[in-house]
Amino acid sequence: MFRELADKRGLRFQANEFRGTHLGAPYDRSGKCTIECTSAWVNFAPDGDVFNCMYHLTERKNAFGNVTAIDRCRPLPGMGTFFRCDDFGYCDPCHENSGHGAFRDADGRVFRRTRGTDRVYLQWLAPERLKEVARRFLDEDQPARAADALLYAIGKGRAQGDPEDPEAWADLGIALYERGDAAHGLAALLHAIEKGCTETRAHAAALLAGRDLGKPALVRDVLGRTIGDQGLARLEAALRDAES
Repeated sequence: MFRELADKRGLRFQANEFRGTHLGAPYDRSGKCTIECTSAWVNFAPDGDVFNCMYHLTERKNAFGNVTAIDRCRPLPGMGTFFRCDDFGYCDPCHENSGHGAFRDADGRVFRRTRGTDRVYLQWLAPERLKEVARRFLDEDQPARAADALLYAIGKGRAQGDPEDPEAWADLGIALYERGDAAHGLAALLHAIEKGCTETRAHAAALLAGRDLGKPALVRDVLGRTIGDQGLARLEAALRDAES
């Protein structure tokens, strides 16, 4: 519902993965102190209350008001504006992971606990969850973030001895191609196809990447062995129709 309302009003909307407090010392809530924080997003509780961070939402502290009475909400700090917060240490990393959040200590030093990596939490997620995150990033037209999540997923899967996942390699190839890395994208797509990926979108992306790189014969050879000459001819005809 919130996404539909945001889309209608032209507002940017982001969903964050639940990470809890088990991901290591930075977020273990062992203590808190006063510091200056910044807001990048607002957070809505199910009842419509508005909060500036996930900790205040989960604890139902310091609500600015309710979306059903938006005219009576307290003004929120502007994006990037520092304000006092007494709960640093109990906060979740959500707004840092948006790529905007920062803190300022009593000496005026500005820092981020993620050390410049706005998706640091990816290293803790299981491979299947990483693939879900990646698919969401692809749906949201964020190929660079999708590629990061898939690289973590594939690497973790290999370390755990999991079997190759052709679909994950296909998604990685598409994400790399869409972020402008056609060479690595094509390599990932061909690997996916050779491992048994049957997804038409991956086959089509491989043809496009091969054409961009001047390697159509290589891609046609791999696809011909996978889907046959007739299947390849149908796919190429469909691409021509889509582009005409």
